[in-house]
Order: sequence, then structure tokens, then C-alpha cells
Amino acid sequence: MIHWVLVLVLFAHGWVHLVVWGMVPAIPSQVADPTHSWVLGDRRPVARVLTGLTMTLFAVAALALALQAAWWGPVTVAAAGVSLLLVALFPAAIANVWIVAPVAIDLALIIGVVWLDRPVRAMFGG
Repeated sequence: MIHWVLVLVLFAHGWVHLVVWGMVPAIPSQVADPTHSWVLGDRRPVARVLTGLTMTLFAVAALALALQAAWWGPVTVAAAGVSLLLVALFPAAIANVWIVAPVAIDLALIIGVVWLDRPVRAMFGG
């Protein structure tokens, strides 16, 4: 059961990136431009590439975990790393109290896969 919950969490976390950073017009425009970086300025292409890469990596990680492939962990860590980079460079999309949520999820995934490797492998395969 937990196995499938984590599969759904991985996929949903990636999907939320698409919605929040404006690649899916499911929500009205945010007050702030989600593609404006405090470091890089207005960089829509960079934001879109990072958003697409984040979603793709989380989707691949979810599929790998669903199939119990051994490489789901490294892909999950890569996805969480790109997600953290996206949040760090383009925080205007969620520049409020909700910025804690993606950072907490990403850090929990990295810690769960990297530092708690044995329990994760026992529970989810790999």
C-alpha cells in the first residue's frame, strides 16, 4: 500500500510543478510571474526547461518505482534536486508560506533515498 502511495506522491509532485510554474493553464495567472528569477531575471525558457525536466524525472521515478526497478532512487534524487533548483531560482511562483511544501517534500525524498537507503530498499524494492 505504501508503495503505491509513494508512486502517486512522486507523480503528483511533478504534476504540481507544471501547474505552479504555468505550463498547464489549470489555474488563473498568479500575482507574480512564475518565470521571473531573482537571479536570472525574466527567463521563461529556463523556467520551462527546468519545470519540464522536473516533471519528466518525477514521472520516470514514479514509473520505475511502480515497476520496482532498482534505479528509481537515483532518479528520484535527481528529480528532487532539479525541483529544489527550480524553487531556488524561480520562487515567485510560490513566494509565500507554501514555498515550504515543495522544499520539504524534496528534502524528505532525498533523505529517504540517500540516508535511509536500507529501509527504502526493503519496503519498495531495488
